[in-house]
Amino acid sequence: MELSKLNTLMNDHSLSIDDLHDLIKLYFDSEYRLPNDSTFIFAKLWQLENILRDLVYLELRSYSNDWINLINNVISGNDSNKKRDPKESDKKLGYMSTTQNNPLSYKSLGELWKVIINKTLWNDIFQYYFPPKNILETKLNELYVIRNRIGHSRKPHDDDVDRVNQFLKDIDNKIWEFITSYHEYRSQSIEDFDVNLFLDIANLPTQIIELYVGSNSILGRNQYSRLNITFDASVRPWVREKIEKLQGQGVIYHVTFTGMFMKNFISYEKILEQTDGLHDKCLHILLPNRDDLVRSIELTFSYSGNLL
Repeated sequence: MELSKLNTLMNDHSLSIDDLHDLIKLYFDSEYRLPNDSTFIFAKLWQLENILRDLVYLELRSYSNDWINLINNVISGNDSNKKRDPKESDKKLGYMSTTQNNPLSYKSLGELWKVIINKTLWNDIFQYYFPPKNILETKLNELYVIRNRIGHSRKPHDDDVDRVNQFLKDIDNKIWEFITSYHEYRSQSIEDFDVNLFLDIANLPTQIIELYVGSNSILGRNQYSRLNITFDASVRPWVREKIEKLQGQGVIYHVTFTGMFMKNFISYEKILEQTDGLHDKCLHILLPNRDDLVRSIELTFSYSGNLL
């Protein structure tokens, strides 16, 4: 209902107070109700933005030890002016801060795309996951416009849902490969690994075994036979055809410590607390469900020296 029509009806003196109330409610419901398309688009763009954060995080962690500075340099370019840190602002009000600490959680959609289409990173990594760059940039311009409409509470265009859905369909297969390839282990012999990796990881079991068994355990802290350690490796899709040995960029090492028959001796909170010094060197720390009969912890690394 248009405002001019509402004004005309309100000047009709034959209307009761209840009728006027219903007219005003009808007007506000029609003009200020959140459009269903806006809700749908917001949800899809929220998913897309968080998937892109995971994509950029994992691929750049497996690409460079200096991944944070690499991202910041790409985003800032030649701009030497120090800008307000959104993470610092978010954490300033401690009573309402969230648990997110990954610096990528505070990068905008535009900043994420700036990293993805950077010439070097595009050629080395990200072109594998997306349509040709000229097509992608056209699609990105459309997404920016749609996102701004939703972010600034404007009504979407009739075709915006279709545009968003089509872009997600265009990248769906590659995003699926990004996710599933993480645990697609490559067959390997011991010679394929970087020998220095084992020298560094050899220092890990002493820490992990004490956490699993504990000084007060009936098994004793020297019963190493109760801890099974497995090594695996996966290769990121963008480097899959380029490597001969499981070393260097794009290779992820999976080190799993499994404690057999020690369900009562494991505290995940303690594991996370006492391995805090390893966290910034790990891509991920994977813990199983609390109800699993066999308890394990998986640490993943992308190794290029100085792991510990």
